[in-house]
Amino acid sequence: MSKTPVETYKPSPGKLRASHLITTFGPGSLYPTEHDCVLIMGTNFWKTGNFSEKSHLYLQKITGKTHFLMPVKKDREQSIKCMSFPKWGSCKSCK
Repeated sequence: MSKTPVETYKPSPGKLRASHLITTFGPGSLYPTEHDCVLIMGTNFWKTGNFSEKSHLYLQKITGKTHFLMPVKKDREQSIKCMSFPKWGSCKSCK
């Protein structure tokens, strides 16, 4: 038996920029996409192998850290996990 489009759907944060992840649309926030609204999952759900090391001298000095990790896409793999929100809905046309 083949899977329906609903079963194969994987929510995506779309074209969310890295700067949005540390400001407006960080973990736990709702992000509106073209056809869906997604909840950005916490960093403990993100793929750990898909990070690049970045340095920012001012932030390193303030926080006492040596570097920061930034999620990146490798081979079209999504590193930022999200889920559709809400998980249910109704059609306005057919109810």
